[in-house]
Amino acid sequence: MNKKSSTELGIVETYKYDYFFHYSLIYYDELRLFLCRYLSHDQSITSTFVINSETFKGFYENKKLIMDVVVQDDKGRYYDFEMHNYDIKLEDQIRFLRYGERLVDNQEKRGVEYIHLKPVYQMIIYTGQPIDNYHGYIHYIQKGDIKNHLFYRGDVVKTVLLQLLKEEYDMEQRLEPMEQLSYLWMYNQPHKFSEMCDLVKGVMKIHDKFMNSDELLKAYEIESERLLIRSKISRNKEEGREEGIKEGREEGLKEGRKEGQIELAILLIETKYHKSGEWLKQCTPQQMTHFHELFVRDMSYDDLKKNVLSY
Repeated sequence: MNKKSSTELGIVETYKYDYFFHYSLIYYDELRLFLCRYLSHDQSITSTFVINSETFKGFYENKKLIMDVVVQDDKGRYYDFEMHNYDIKLEDQIRFLRYGERLVDNQEKRGVEYIHLKPVYQMIIYTGQPIDNYHGYIHYIQKGDIKNHLFYRGDVVKTVLLQLLKEEYDMEQRLEPMEQLSYLWMYNQPHKFSEMCDLVKGVMKIHDKFMNSDELLKAYEIESERLLIRSKISRNKEEGREEGIKEGREEGLKEGRKEGQIELAILLIETKYHKSGEWLKQCTPQQMTHFHELFVRDMSYDDLKKNVLSY
């Protein structure tokens, strides 16, 4: 198996992986409540609920999106969360703004008058290279008069860019819950100089559940397709094809489901059983389908191999 691919697919099992972040916001109520209180500076919020959690809505440039999670609190305010693990480009910044504006548009379409529009809070958690001129840990983004440092009161969208930078943390300094959570996302482990807060304990517990669920298999499939799509586009560009991006998307998906299935299955076997899965390369498409049906069950490596090969 390609070593580089295995390394890149390893992000699937980290706390910062966007699909897991998506999963944790849906299934961990305390995390949603904490982040909503953090963004709105309102500790009186008592409950939140997910109103929209989209996956695979389509393509954006060279990757298949796991979209944002939209949450509403008990006071009717909206929150838009996204974990972004790629470098943020100009088109991404435009997309972030459109996501927030979309939640305002949706209120208008339901007949809400301007003066009664509910605030929209947006959090972009970012683990890539620092954005140009944005070198701090946290940035508050809102429309306004830049020259005179004035905020425009009519802008109901308030965006927080949480840029996770390794140099931001003092290893021997005790961290507050939000910083502990950021540290967990950044380093994939709890901060050893802080007494672990309940929030981080809860996220780690949810992660254990995720690692032992069918969602882990879905996450590997998602990331495998992403890698194949990016690889295909890269090859097309190198060959100078004018239709490279379009072909990469179409062919990447087609080949991803065919070729990526075997590599993904081998990786899953190595991760779960710590044994070789090279024998899967000889399997028929029907046997591979049967493998995915059996993998999520509680069975030994030998039983799994026997059942798949005899199918």
